[in-house]
Amino acid sequence: MALDLLAGPFDIVADGAVVTDPSTSAAALYDDDIGFYAFSGIKGGLLVAQLDGCAYLRAAQRRANAFALDLQNPGEYLIHDSFMESGLYRFNKRAATFGDLVIESEASGYVSNVQVRTPDRYLHIAETNVQFKPLTLVGSWSYEASLSGAAISGGATVSRTRDADVLAVAFSNGTVVFYDWVKKAQVGGVAFIGTNAGAWYSPRHDIFVALVGAQLKVLASSPRPSTISNPVAVTPLAKGRASFIKARLLGSNSEPCPDEVVDWALSGPGALELTQSVTDSDGWAWNTYVAPPAAGGTPSITAEVRF
Repeated sequence: MALDLLAGPFDIVADGAVVTDPSTSAAALYDDDIGFYAFSGIKGGLLVAQLDGCAYLRAAQRRANAFALDLQNPGEYLIHDSFMESGLYRFNKRAATFGDLVIESEASGYVSNVQVRTPDRYLHIAETNVQFKPLTLVGSWSYEASLSGAAISGGATVSRTRDADVLAVAFSNGTVVFYDWVKKAQVGGVAFIGTNAGAWYSPRHDIFVALVGAQLKVLASSPRPSTISNPVAVTPLAKGRASFIKARLLGSNSEPCPDEVVDWALSGPGALELTQSVTDSDGWAWNTYVAPPAAGGTPSITAEVRF
């Protein structure tokens, strides 16, 4: 689904100056409690930005560190020791500081690619493959599941959704898919948000926040309607009979648009049961046409949506 742009793009502005070097992808995050986190070398540390781009320095820092979702502690994150990638720490998102050590090794690259910690394993999204390692991080990344439904390429950012078992996975080419880490399977539909340097779902506001270039965009979680089909009769029209009528609303990527209001109109004989109806989960709007008991011309039924 091609998602509606609700607001933006907004420059990220701190101390009256536009931030041109925000960290991207796994080295940035959006959190409903705090806002958008990114590292800026120009500003010398971690910035927190509001959805309108207004930002301030939260903590001094020398380099961009990758983050990981911590599903063992709802609403919290881990942070990589990104210089050697040899350790993972709890991240204090309120103070923007390193917390307790979670795991480390003397080996360089020991925690590389960790994006999610679940209660029983770590996860990494390698384009169309979901990979896992045990909580000891011993061994190589192993295959867990496949992601599909649209073209997938580029790096992935992972965020929580309103379902505690489901993750939103946004790829830099603009494709968003949803992964149930408990069932170890892809679920739901596919969304399209456009090329980005990171995108995160907001469970509180039911929106996506995307970093595009060095700017923030706010997008709806529902698809933008593009076309509606001509109404068709599910059952043949017959004198004195009621027949179901339907029309389908699709987005620009031919994806269904649910929960949209459709206006119905009739010219000619007979009557429509509804003047408006709401599209179902597959994008169909339904109505009932009642034909007169005697012949009286051909009805013309139209369905419209205010895009």
